[in-house]
Amino acid sequence: MHRPPALSFQVGRSRWHARALLAAMALVFITWCVMALSPRAEFPAWGPGLQALLLLLTAAYAAWAWRRSPVGTLRWDGERWFWVSSQELPIVDLRIVFDFQRLVLVSLSGINRSSLFLWLEPADGMPPQAWHALRRALVHSAVYGVVPTPSNRPEGLLP
Repeated sequence: MHRPPALSFQVGRSRWHARALLAAMALVFITWCVMALSPRAEFPAWGPGLQALLLLLTAAYAAWAWRRSPVGTLRWDGERWFWVSSQELPIVDLRIVFDFQRLVLVSLSGINRSSLFLWLEPADGMPPQAWHALRRALVHSAVYGVVPTPSNRPEGLLP
């Protein structure tokens, strides 16, 4: 069996994640408007104000968390994964959490055992072959492990 070739993938803030946050906030805002402006609703005078404050705080936290989302390079050398941001860190475990073909959520565990979740999506203008190569490497790692061992190698296949 052949391992996927070495590659590097630039990870930026997920556009999909930003759009999902905006859609959720818009839905909450519309719901708040319907509730606050409903003539039959009986709320205490401070109820809509408190809900508006909670909406604003939640939106601010979501925007802050999105801005702080990890940015760096996910690198596969043919055998191991590395996360490169300010320094290059080896990845002990990589799991695919969701795979939607054009959007993948992965969980990375490093040597210090803390997990990092990354939304991966192809950049604008990225050749389809590069995205497919990344997905092949991700699936290979998920199936065979980051570093293949005899216990997770299928019978009869060589590394």
